[in-house]
Amino acid sequence: MQSNLRLEKLRLNASIMYSTSHNDAAAELVVQNNSDLSMNLGGQVTVLKTYFADFGVTKRVNYGYALATPSPLLINMGLGKTFMKDKALNVSIRGNDLLGQGNNISRMVSGNTIIDSRNVQPTRVFSINVGYNLSQFGGKNFRVDAD
Repeated sequence: MQSNLRLEKLRLNASIMYSTSHNDAAAELVVQNNSDLSMNLGGQVTVLKTYFADFGVTKRVNYGYALATPSPLLINMGLGKTFMKDKALNVSIRGNDLLGQGNNISRMVSGNTIIDSRNVQPTRVFSINVGYNLSQFGGKNFRVDAD
């Protein structure tokens, strides 16, 4: 399910996705039912005509797996400014995974052996972005929706 809200200075996008699977195999180690729930929320707010702030929040929850699976809360944010009279040029600073929860941690238990593993990935990333809307190049306007 997905929903969008577009106002003059505010845009919001929200979605929820649910999936489930069933396995009829007779083996002991086969998990019978698995379910995943993904929730997303994103938006952009325009302030003082040329400044904007955007954000994104993502959460995924897994059910039914034999081992606990990580379900991090990922938060992304950005601040930017548009330039030129037609707002064709924009510059923004973005931060992804602000809480640093995107790394994977897992535990495997077999008999009297416990193995903890952690996959360290650079998920907290900060970037400077520059964009130009080519649909307004040369003085001719061609409508291109950002979504």
